[in-house]
Amino acid sequence: MTVFVSELAAPVVLFAAPPPTIDSLRGVPFVPPMPLYYAGPDPQLHSKIVNQIDYYFRYCFYFGLLIFLNCLFCWLRKLILDNNTSSLLQ
Repeated sequence: MTVFVSELAAPVVLFAAPPPTIDSLRGVPFVPPMPLYYAGPDPQLHSKIVNQIDYYFRYCFYFGLLIFLNCLFCWLRKLILDNNTSSLLQ
């Protein structure tokens, strides 16, 4: 038996109502919008960018290099093992 979601959901009933009156909003206080806060230019922005670039080249580059070398050594090991096993089979 297949049950569809539309069979489980409650039916939606729409009805027209008059808009709220002004008296219903009479007790709500008026609050002015908050002023926008603008932060000035960061005096350390240049050093933050330089530190981020230094971090990238120091850690991420070397980590990528280690992954590449690991893949290279695995490929060479497989190549050597495949050549040794093929020479043994002949």
